[in-house]
Amino acid sequence: MFMSRWYSLALAATPLLLSLLRPVPAPELTWWATSSLEKIHPSDTMPEKAAHVVKIQAARNEFEPFQLALRAQGQNLEDVDVEVSNLQGKTEIL
Repeated sequence: MFMSRWYSLALAATPLLLSLLRPVPAPELTWWATSSLEKIHPSDTMPEKAAHVVKIQAARNEFEPFQLALRAQGQNLEDVDVEVSNLQGKTEIL
């Protein structure tokens, strides 16, 4: 009787233990660029016509802010690196 109880417990716990060994899928990442004047809330979803390119115009010694919104559906993101290419003018790299 005592042995069958442990055997039943081991059989019941096996699927749970095997599910812990399965790798966690990577979260689906969505991102878009928007103006610095737009308020982005934590629950906002990506707009239908979201921009994936940032185009800015500024005179010498001026700055032009913008935002990049990153969303991972259902999970937190850790160690996110964003790489930015060179700023390019009409004829040269700035």
